[in-house]
Amino acid sequence: GALGQLALFSLGIMPYITASIIMQLMTKVSPKIEAIAKEGPAGQRKIQTYTRYVTIPIAIVQGFFAVQTLFGFSATGTIALVENQTFMTGALLILGLLGGALFIMWLGEQITEHGIGNGASVLIMAGIVSSMPQVALNLIEKVRENEVPAEYVVIIGALYIGMIFATVYI
Repeated sequence: GALGQLALFSLGIMPYITASIIMQLMTKVSPKIEAIAKEGPAGQRKIQTYTRYVTIPIAIVQGFFAVQTLFGFSATGTIALVENQTFMTGALLILGLLGGALFIMWLGEQITEHGIGNGASVLIMAGIVSSMPQVALNLIEKVRENEVPAEYVVIIGALYIGMIFATVYI
């Protein structure tokens, strides 16, 4: 829901995850990058630097499409989220989304460096856990309206708790 609210961090960690996947695939395809990856810790730092650089155009492209989606809302007859739909407005929105994505990437790296865990995974898990209260409220509302049997709440609650414990354990 962050994108619909024009949140600065709407792109989240996904541009960085996409860049990481691309770089992992490139190490299998490109002999040059594979050689760098095999250089040990120094090579891994180079690959990590390349991943950061690849994150930038990916975030720009994702930001462009997010902004186009926001601009398209008024074209469909719904309420315009962005009234001044000029090139400069779009560029500033994309730049803001890029800055938010790079900040999230940096935050993930800080989490990893300080030994808390894999930063990207921790951020993804935080996003999942933060949505749980709203999901629980929606589920309770559906039980009240007799759309969902009450037993499902217990089963889903046990699954959520089990997922949290399994994630923390791993």
